[in-house]
Amino acid sequence: MIPEAILFDLDDTILSDDVVSEEAWKEACDRFAEKVKVRGSEELFDRINAVRMTFWSNPMNLREGTRNLYKSRLTIVKTALRELGIENEAFARQIVTLYQDAKWGLLRLYPNAEETIMALKRKGIKLALLTNGEAESQRAKVEKFALARHFPVCLIEGEIGYGKPDPRVFQMALDRLQARPQGTWMVGDRLEFDIAGAQSLGIFAIWSDYTSQGTASEFGNSPQRNHPRYFGVADPGREKRTVLSKAQSPKVRASESLSAFRYGFDF
Repeated sequence: MIPEAILFDLDDTILSDDVVSEEAWKEACDRFAEKVKVRGSEELFDRINAVRMTFWSNPMNLREGTRNLYKSRLTIVKTALRELGIENEAFARQIVTLYQDAKWGLLRLYPNAEETIMALKRKGIKLALLTNGEAESQRAKVEKFALARHFPVCLIEGEIGYGKPDPRVFQMALDRLQARPQGTWMVGDRLEFDIAGAQSLGIFAIWSDYTSQGTASEFGNSPQRNHPRYFGVADPGREKRTVLSKAQSPKVRASESLSAFRYGFDF
């Protein structure tokens, strides 16, 4: 069954984001160590990694921290430096700036993402982009990859004042697309934001489990199947891709290698 509309999350669904963070932090630490002529970039990198994992594992930080990423990153780096016996905010700010510059250069669309989106458009499926986070940084990503040409509806938390899992953002997308919840799919990587939020309105939700966590306990039943390790619309002669339908569980797992996209849309 072909949906009338599909709502897409942005970060780590269409666009690599968290998956390039570690590489960006490594580059930032190496460049900082070279700049200030100190040794120990590996120790700094390991400490920042440990602190940021703890920071973002806190549900409140995960929800509120994305609204001011610079502040969150500065808190992480200051904490890491403090644990290394360094109290220097100027150093912390330099590292954060180096990180943000490095990450901006590493951001990329997942392979075949744009081709698939274009194929969905040709099938007449209405598309919307729903992303949490700051207005400036998220809009910059949309503009960098010219995504507005594919998504006539692009809802950014920092621009509209609320984000996923607030039902209002999903309802706004439905209203602007003139789509029904029962004819709409949501694709995203965050169970608590993308999946739970969409399901609260009766939208068919597809989980992009890019970190291969498996089924989350809070969702009870295991997903019925895994998706292929690519994103695409089925082609004759290629491997048969998973058919997504209303009959399936809304808790669909999609796993991938970091260099590949996730869903096989087979209509």
